[in-house]
Amino acid sequence: MTVKNSALGVVRLTRDGRRRYDESAKRALIESAPRQGVSVARLAQKHGVNVNLLRKWITKYLMQREAVVAGSIRHNINTADPIFLCWCGLRG
Repeated sequence: MTVKNSALGVVRLTRDGRRRYDESAKRALIESAPRQGVSVARLAQKHGVNVNLLRKWITKYLMQREAVVAGSIRHNINTADPIFLCWCGLRG
């Protein structure tokens, strides 16, 4: 990912000093983090974000992605299927 302005865009600064970041830039940063050979600490430093905050964003993103995948799998299971019933122990 080549970024000319490496700092993440701050959309809003609240009274207590918290920053709200541009969602599209934040998502691009999160999606570039899990690649092999990419240091999360270095990536956070490069973009001017606290490493713990970036790790929190990544964890939240991965949990949401996992929930969507699990939901689609659950949706595609036919509970009347004999194979499913045998697997659950409901049919001998």
